[in-house]
Amino acid sequence: MIIATGGVFIDGEKIIEGITEGFGNYALSEDREITVFGGMAGDDLLAEKPIVFTNGKSKDNALLALIIDEDKIDVRGIATCGWKAIGTTKTVTKSEGNIVYTIDDKPALDMLMKYLGVDVALDNNTEIVPFLNSWYYPLQLERENGDTVIRATRFANSDDRSLICTGSVPQGSQIKFSLPPDFDSIETVVAECQSIKDNAQQQADALLMFSCVSRHLSFGVLMKEEIEQVQNVWDAPMVGFFTYGEYGKSKIGENEFHNNACCVVALKEK
Repeated sequence: MIIATGGVFIDGEKIIEGITEGFGNYALSEDREITVFGGMAGDDLLAEKPIVFTNGKSKDNALLALIIDEDKIDVRGIATCGWKAIGTTKTVTKSEGNIVYTIDDKPALDMLMKYLGVDVALDNNTEIVPFLNSWYYPLQLERENGDTVIRATRFANSDDRSLICTGSVPQGSQIKFSLPPDFDSIETVVAECQSIKDNAQQQADALLMFSCVSRHLSFGVLMKEEIEQVQNVWDAPMVGFFTYGEYGKSKIGENEFHNNACCVVALKEK
């Protein structure tokens, strides 16, 4: 499935869970795995009403899906990031869905501001305020299987000092803070895109890229370099867009919802 979702407050992890659960019985009966790639629609950083559309229909709080028959099309891809964690591992001591209330029993917003030296402009007249620097300072969520996924903190609550993330952060999770990436992260992305090729001569008919808008903000004009280097791995036509969140398989092959990632899909007719 190639998917796109609209809306600002959609929890991307719930999208992955719903698709996996919905197709679970079919996958087991056919001895197959469900593969999901895609991205959250953007709206030029307004964070108001990103829309998905098809065949004359459009909506913000919606999911758009293209289903591909893998008996006919070879689909391979990876979601990779390059953001580096800093400091010691901390524990999410209170959370609900995608809202993180406390980290190590302290207000989540205060912890982030203290350890990263980040100033969040709060409005006493507005409870929920955009965290404008959130793309640069995401949380790194450590999975029990050893994998790591990024959770961007899109909004802050000026009342209870919580952080509202773009994906679920389960209570009890182990996390680390992150700093903005250096340019080594481009090399990491290119290397991991190369890892999904069985051999150097393997070809693709088309490429899809779902790249987080945070990468554009962080790299500036060098974003073009990452796009070109990824395309050169396969030397095939490529389309895509900058996203508010990415859906794709992690390095260990699990369908995940990601932030700050570059999600690349290679398609080849069999």
